[in-house]
Amino acid sequence: MDAQKTISRIMGVAQLLKHKPGAKEQAQLVQQLTANARRLDNTVRDLSDLDSLVTGTITLELRNTDLESLIRRVVEESGIEAEQDVRVEAEPVTISIDRTRTEQIIQALLRSAGDRTSAGKTITVRLLHERGGAKIVVEDESSSDASLSPMVRRLAEVQGGWAKVEGRDGGGSAAQVFLPAGGSTATDATEPEEGQPEPEPAAAEVE
Repeated sequence: MDAQKTISRIMGVAQLLKHKPGAKEQAQLVQQLTANARRLDNTVRDLSDLDSLVTGTITLELRNTDLESLIRRVVEESGIEAEQDVRVEAEPVTISIDRTRTEQIIQALLRSAGDRTSAGKTITVRLLHERGGAKIVVEDESSSDASLSPMVRRLAEVQGGWAKVEGRDGGGSAAQVFLPAGGSTATDATEPEEGQPEPEPAAAEVE
């Protein structure tokens, strides 16, 4: 798409500027430009992926990924920390996932939590190592009746995982996403029923 080509050019220019010597203010502007270009790129991908997500024909690009580093980068680039108290509690996890689709999931969860969270409340992003993959949890303290975006659910499902949202003890909501190592070829994971233990997907071979 022409929009994606334009975004790629913007990000390329931002990367060139990033490596040139300059004032601290310039470096901050470059960081903001890169972050906004990345968010716009993922928004365009969201729109272009709608048909593929519905039909299940989306193409995945699985790459071995340091999921903790990816989450911390997405949180930083989201700009949410300027308005909310955000805490990241992450275990070291490296698995094979589609990085772009996973970024889209995290961004959507952060946007949703940020919209619900009032001043003085905390958003907590947790990364937990699970047998056969990893679980990403985004918790907020404000609303116990949050709903999960259909886009998030489908982006998890096409990677062989699941997504759900539950109320937290003491108030608030916890959105949970499980991603298996190796994507949709690794498991046919399904969302656990209420009161039932979560399934333990088989570990996938990662090249």
